[in-house]
Amino acid sequence: MKQVRRFAVLVSSLLMVVMAGAGTAQAAPKPPPAAEAVESVLQANEFYVTSGDAVLVTPEVLTRLQKSGKTQDARVQAALASDPPWAACGVYDSNTKVVYTYSRAQISGYSGSTAKLLCGSTSWGFRHIEASHMADWQAKGEYIGATWSQMAHWAMTNTLSKPCSKYYQSSNDTFQYVAPFQIRNNQGQVVHTFGARVVVARVTQNIITSYPQSSTC
Repeated sequence: MKQVRRFAVLVSSLLMVVMAGAGTAQAAPKPPPAAEAVESVLQANEFYVTSGDAVLVTPEVLTRLQKSGKTQDARVQAALASDPPWAACGVYDSNTKVVYTYSRAQISGYSGSTAKLLCGSTSWGFRHIEASHMADWQAKGEYIGATWSQMAHWAMTNTLSKPCSKYYQSSNDTFQYVAPFQIRNNQGQVVHTFGARVVVARVTQNIITSYPQSSTC
């Protein structure tokens, strides 16, 4: 009789652990409106990226989507066949040369709604991102066949305009922007998630760095 009671207690304890684990599991983010149409033209070995209601695909997938006649959401974007619209940073170009100006969500209590990516140096700006985070962005871009610069530009655009978190960080006098990203297969299943962070100097409103990270919001 004691063995039966011990077994019952053990089963009850295991059930409590399983239920507790189920309660803390996080559901995959809901696919954006355009997901169904995108998935219908993807092949088994193809993927796409989502962030909020924005979708990133390769130019080939976008062409297929357009030819299919399916209604596509306005925020379906293609990974550009060429490099993003960044100005070149040559060896002799000034560190203050503007590479690109991004729109950004304004942070309450602070002015400014843009962030400039300048050529910079190995410690900030484009040259820093290229030197220190190219491989990080390339690893994300490889899922869909995008280059590091295509992936970085798209992620920075969406992170600055549609962040899940934006705040002022007094320790280094910067604005911090974070957004979640999901890599999905042709069944809409999330195969990889990551966050993107863009750091903007408060005074100059220039981009210091941008990189993918494991945590989101």
